[in-house]
Amino acid sequence: QATQLVRDSESQGYELEIVGRPIPNWSVSLNYAKTKSAQSNIGREFRAYIDYWKPYWLKYRNLSISQNLTQPRPQYAPGMEDWTTPEVFAATNAFSTSIDSINEVVAQLERGFFDTAPIFEGRPFVGEPRHSFNLRTRYDVREGFAKGLSIGGGVRFRAGRVAGAKAVWHFAPGTSYTDVLNGRVIDKTETVTAADQEVYDAQLAYSLKILNSRVLWRIQLNVNNVTNQRELVVNNTDPITLAPAQYRYQDPRQFTLTNTFSF
Repeated sequence: QATQLVRDSESQGYELEIVGRPIPNWSVSLNYAKTKSAQSNIGREFRAYIDYWKPYWLKYRNLSISQNLTQPRPQYAPGMEDWTTPEVFAATNAFSTSIDSINEVVAQLERGFFDTAPIFEGRPFVGEPRHSFNLRTRYDVREGFAKGLSIGGGVRFRAGRVAGAKAVWHFAPGTSYTDVLNGRVIDKTETVTAADQEVYDAQLAYSLKILNSRVLWRIQLNVNNVTNQRELVVNNTDPITLAPAQYRYQDPRQFTLTNTFSF
């Protein structure tokens, strides 16, 4: 997976935060951040490991992955050359109909590296939003029959979040699936962004003095994700089909009730 290889990274951006009271009873907190990152030298150690051992592995390319101890050895795979054509691969996203030989495993190893390192080289980290915006606001009632009541809310907004990357590539003439990157040459790559996220929160609190005003009691109810958004959050996409490869659920609506005593 794209998150399992060692890589270098460089990030830059800026953050703006404003906190204040437009009027005495009304407080507002606003935060905005814009980030741009790039990853490079992805999987250098892994690439060196493949390059070092690959000639040795391919000496035994027709051996079966599984070896039965009760049968004479070595045992050979029934379909070492069971490859699909580039056209079939483009339609099915499958190099072979089975993986039972050393040859096919080496090819799949190259495919895994291709789907990770070259495609994401110079690209932002998967899951990282380009824009993050948070707004919190609260109004405190300080007089009248509702004195001690506080009403608040907020929104969390994420935009430009990277869900994956895709590449336009071609097979180099005369190459084999077990060549470096399966003989594929990248023409161009581009980032795939996920849908923007908006999550709304609410807050209701009440404060009063008890025990002859010696103790301040504050009871507060927080509701996160008020609208109970349940859409899947895509974390990664397939580099060929762009279908979600990894995703998570949005946290459902949450209620939190707290009691605070100050004295």
